[in-house]
Formats: sequence, structure tokens, C-alpha cells
Amino acid sequence: MAETTCAIAASYPAKAFGIKTGTLVHEARRLCPDVKLVQANQKLYVEYHHRILAAIDKHMPVEEVMSIDEVACRLDKVQQEGAVAHRLAQNIKREIQRMPLRMSAVVSPNLALRSRPIWGREAPTPRPRRGRSPSLA
Repeated sequence: MAETTCAIAASYPAKAFGIKTGTLVHEARRLCPDVKLVQANQKLYVEYHHRILAAIDKHMPVEEVMSIDEVACRLDKVQQEGAVAHRLAQNIKREIQRMPLRMSAVVSPNLALRSRPIWGREAPTPRPRRGRSPSLA
């Protein structure tokens, strides 16, 4: 892997060292000499993308694909009720976690506010753990 290649993703342990999407490999190695580099697998990412869309589509139609790992869905009036939206998100989350992937669900009145979760926990502050190498793709 070239030292000028950049990370397209970083694990929570890697993020704790300041490595994030776009960090160059040589910079990642400087921040964390023990970082584990993983070659990207675009074919696998696209396969998971389609599986995620299918899982969501079982519960509601996808209105807009924002990126390979982000979509927007429009909730009808009944689905907008807090408990219903929460249950819907939990059902989708269970389907996706079988892959196994982690996900978060956000309910917001518009796309501009989607980064503000209404329920659930915020992602934990990443901390390096003993015995686990930070990794990035």
C-alpha cells in the first residue's frame, strides 16, 4: 500500500489516535506506528450496500441514497410518531446487524438535521484498548 494512499475508514481504536477518513497512510503510521492497514474491497462494500438497501426496503422505501453507507427514507404520518419510529429503526437495525454491521438511525424533520440523533446513544468516545490494533481501510 502506498504511503500516499488515504484512509477511507478508520476503526474506533484508530480514531482515538487521531486517524480519520482522508488521513494519509504515512500520517496514520506517524500517529500510531502499530496501525493495521487493511486493503479496501470495493466489491464487498457494494455487496453490503445492496444488502443494506434490501433490509431497509423490507420496512420502508428508500427515498434517496446519500452514499454507499447512508440513505434517507421518508416516514409517513404514523411512522413519524416517536415510539413507532423507534420500533421501525430497531427492526431495521436488527436486520443489518445480522450481516454483521453496526448502524445508527436518525429521525429528523429534514436532511439538514440528520446528524442530530433523537434517540439512542451517541457513539462512544473512542479509546485505545489493550491488545487491539487500530485499523483503517
